Amino acid sequence: MKRFRFVDGPHNVLLYGACIGIAAAFLYTGNAFVAVADFSVIDSEFVCQQPLNNRCVTRYKVKDVGSLFTRTYEPYGYQFSADDLATGYRVSKRLFSFSYFINGRERYWIYGPEMLIVLLSSVVVIAIWYRWTKALG
Repeated sequence: MKRFRFVDGPHNVLLYGACIGIAAAFLYTGNAFVAVADFSVIDSEFVCQQPLNNRCVTRYKVKDVGSLFTRTYEPYGYQFSADDLATGYRVSKRLFSFSYFINGRERYWIYGPEMLIVLLSSVVVIAIWYRWTKALG
């Protein structure tokens, strides 16, 4: 039985891309899985980056349950739709879960299917790279 050996060549771009895909999928999925939240939305404001006003975001003033202080919260990407974080709404998320509760209504993490596709396609690309490398070696 021949031992596998690493073969130099342009096909290694597949390996590097797949490794980045796997790392990103595990990083984002892991962060979402272990995140904990329990806050009420106090207020929101639409803020644009100066001087060009080309990057606008909605920042929320939230108060954590059991805390006396408010803090600024900016959701990641399309984590919530605009009507999910209305003033007065309560958002909670348990540890080791992909679901949020917004005013008692359960919502699932929106990026779950995309991260699964990234992970599976990265594994397929590694299999293709392995077969290609074996054919070259």
